[in-house]
Amino acid sequence: MKKIICCIAFMTMLGATKINAQDSWAKEYPASEPSTRTFNRLAKIGPDQILMFGGMVDPYSVDPTFKNDTWIYTISTKTWTEMLPSTMPTGHILTPRGSVGLAYIGDDKVLLYGGAIWGDILDGTWIYDLSDNTWTEMATSSSPGLRSYHSMAYIGNNEVVLFGGVINSVDGNSTNDTWVYNYVTNTWTEKFPATVPGKRINHAMCNIGGDKAMMNDGVLYSSGFLYNETWVYDASDNNWELKSPVGGPGGSMRHGLASLGGDKALWFQGTSWIYDLSENTWVQSAATTYPFWGEPGLASAGTNKVLAFGGTPSPSETWLFTAAVADPSCGPHKVYVCHNGHTICVDKSAVPAHLAHGDYVGPCTTSLINQEDDDVVEAVKPEIKILSNSGNGNFTITAKLQDEDNSETIMRIINVNGQVIKQLNMKEQKVMNINIERSGVYFIQLISKKEVVTKKLIVVRQGFLNF
Repeated sequence: MKKIICCIAFMTMLGATKINAQDSWAKEYPASEPSTRTFNRLAKIGPDQILMFGGMVDPYSVDPTFKNDTWIYTISTKTWTEMLPSTMPTGHILTPRGSVGLAYIGDDKVLLYGGAIWGDILDGTWIYDLSDNTWTEMATSSSPGLRSYHSMAYIGNNEVVLFGGVINSVDGNSTNDTWVYNYVTNTWTEKFPATVPGKRINHAMCNIGGDKAMMNDGVLYSSGFLYNETWVYDASDNNWELKSPVGGPGGSMRHGLASLGGDKALWFQGTSWIYDLSENTWVQSAATTYPFWGEPGLASAGTNKVLAFGGTPSPSETWLFTAAVADPSCGPHKVYVCHNGHTICVDKSAVPAHLAHGDYVGPCTTSLINQEDDDVVEAVKPEIKILSNSGNGNFTITAKLQDEDNSETIMRIINVNGQVIKQLNMKEQKVMNINIERSGVYFIQLISKKEVVTKKLIVVRQGFLNF
């Protein structure tokens, strides 16, 4: 006899919050582009340039390929250039890998740390210098050790903060340590803040202004617990602070997060959300066209702009997000709020209560309101239902999405390592039957043109438990 335990988790929209301004995703059309890949990382490296390194090609094939190529995207000319670094220290080769930590570290340089290839977790501190097109492995007296599925972010003064990740290739144990690398002194320093986020992998980080970095979500490897959290690390006082914003994309993993400049950041995985640190709010972007993929590589492309490349499932495409945030102010300490289809002016202190029951900041827009009767057009609530059939690892999956056209919807089964073990095209189906052969923690994920919806599934077979 087998026990099947199902519980809901993450990525569905928690509220009806909307941003008033018309943000936009625009597909770029460079003459040539890097090959399709996932587990790649992007980082801003100059005022007009973004670096991309490595990743995994054909992740669903029997024999996927890991990459160690280096590309630069020039924003103003919309061109990708493969850099082909000509010099590396003898015997020190930056091997093909995915899931690295990658972050800007000042001037025209980027820091890379760790990564993974197949089941092997890697270490190593590398600096890419755009001025002479070289990768240099830095010899440090201490370091975070073996590390993959971690995240890093720039915190000013030639420093980068690293948090979490997988540290053991045998059982995949995750950690919650905090490290800071200083390029000037070439040192890694482990920090011991009084408050520390929980252990996790597949989270995301970015700079959120000055010497602060934000971290979002992730998953605890040992149990499959999915975090729905927003944290901010302040380097000046070595402090992690758990924020409690209203709304947001919900729990997520293997998503993208990138700075929009100042104290704002963009979250993306099928839908787009903007976090504002000063207001401590998540607001869903009103962009109506966007890349059709999950697990994207993201990087800041300047104030209010973010570049995306890579992820799954996706062709080789380059996209640019532009945030056009309107000023919602209607007086001293007051803002416009769309309430039940009507624009009202309220004190800022009242905003959380309005957001909590589905209102959004800014005047009502025609895309949400029926102008004849002022009624809000209700959206379909995304949902996945899982039913066990006969208790032998067979399940029936029922999908209800905002996008009624399922022709391009992808269903994936992901294990707790973040590896996709099955991928199916829903086509026109809303119900599918699947089989999971081994016990463990899994995530059933549906990716459509408009959203990403995920549900957590724990399969326990009597007598053994394999993760």
